[in-house]
Amino acid sequence: MTDEPGAGICRVSVWILALFAAACGAEAPPRIVVVSEHPLAWPVWEEARAAGELRPGAVLLHLDAHEDLGLPTPEAEIVKAGDLEAIRRLAERELDVDDVVVPALLTGTVSELVWVVPPWLDEAPRDHLREVGADRREFRTRVVPLASLPDLDGDVVLDIDLDFFACENPHAGHGDRAIDEETYARHLAESEVRFEGEARDGDEVTESIVLARPPRDYSCRRRLDRVRNVETGAERFVLGYMCMGLYAERFPVHRPAEAEVRALARQVAEALDASGIRPAVITVARSDTAGFVPADRADAIAAEVLRALRARR
Repeated sequence: MTDEPGAGICRVSVWILALFAAACGAEAPPRIVVVSEHPLAWPVWEEARAAGELRPGAVLLHLDAHEDLGLPTPEAEIVKAGDLEAIRRLAERELDVDDVVVPALLTGTVSELVWVVPPWLDEAPRDHLREVGADRREFRTRVVPLASLPDLDGDVVLDIDLDFFACENPHAGHGDRAIDEETYARHLAESEVRFEGEARDGDEVTESIVLARPPRDYSCRRRLDRVRNVETGAERFVLGYMCMGLYAERFPVHRPAEAEVRALARQVAEALDASGIRPAVITVARSDTAGFVPADRADAIAAEVLRALRARR
């Protein structure tokens, strides 16, 4: 996890403001933590809970171009709130870019999701109950436009992904492709195996191997297939990507001008002010190494968002 550049100065400034606010009887401003990729936001929320800054069962106000309700690896089912070392390790080694919400639901750090969709994304508002975890516990999900933030009870985690402002589709073109046996063997030798499985379809048996994602590499997990014809013995090899398939071309794309980004950052601050929402903690995910935010624009977009957030404090 990383704060923004100058994070040491930023943290000291926040502490000084908090002390001043406490002396004056005013509410302390929330911490703002910038992370490189979205799964690393989850440990920040857990740290805030452990430090007493955030009460369990908070509402997650999630400003993002994606819902991010991916199902994480089984380890997320057993990790406990307060085990910060295990939580950080899981976030860094196992979670994919869309796995940020469910782990926090499983620990009970958040109990409700409010997905705020950007104005440029066509997503219908809705309010419904969903289930999570082996015990199938219910949680509420609301999908709302920025202009209609709801009244929220209890503590709030404000979670902002920069792809809310500018969004690319790094998965375009990530369909399955044929490779030779040498390439198959090289990928296998260079990576740790995460899952293995086998399936049969007619005369073909497919042995699939899902490769573990290296630490802090948030590209999509790769899948290696060895496909064997049981009648002829002929083999072919395939390199694929997990969670892509038919959806690879459906991820949203938005390439705004700088003025549009600046205006939307102001709208976010104004919407928060109008709703009276005072988050207990704020995370901002750059999402540029995964490719959802253009790498050459992430710094400028982050600066606009932080400027707007700090102006309202």
